[in-house]
Amino acid sequence: MDRTLARVGAFLTLGLAGIGAAEAGWSTSLNQGENPAYHYAIADGGTSNANIGALALECHVEGPGPVWQLQLYPAEDGPIGPAGVAAEDIDARGATIEINGTRIDVDPLGAGDFLALSDIATDGFAGVSDRLIGAIASGSGELEIRLDMAPDRSGAAYAGFESAASFTLDGAGPAIAAVKAACR
Repeated sequence: MDRTLARVGAFLTLGLAGIGAAEAGWSTSLNQGENPAYHYAIADGGTSNANIGALALECHVEGPGPVWQLQLYPAEDGPIGPAGVAAEDIDARGATIEINGTRIDVDPLGAGDFLALSDIATDGFAGVSDRLIGAIASGSGELEIRLDMAPDRSGAAYAGFESAASFTLDGAGPAIAAVKAACR
């Protein structure tokens, strides 16, 4: 846990702008930390109704090979979640990602300062499949994320997938290629 928090702290300290060559909404941050080094393809500047400011596809080598994780970071202090819902009531219970009309169900997992989205488990880690990585790298238009984060109650703030974020896919392919090359 301390290693995860140190990694996140280092990532956030760098800031989301100017940490790599910007590619139309995506940038890279390579070789953050050591043993293992963490590598990020980062989309920021998206839109959200749930305090989501950045999407990061992170890779690090753990055990026999690379482990990939999709991470959402808050735009401002406080938890990721729908406006109008108290922080203590937020409970990430389900999520979907849509790319070019294809919907992929993912599990949202709280991880301290970020929310991980996982569609597979890799050596005990919440991970991201090659299918999802490929869809992000080769997709066009927008990546849409929908989250169910509020308890079942009545009212618009609590209806199904009430939280959403959207990020451009322009530049995702080159950023992901750079991370793949570094994550060995």
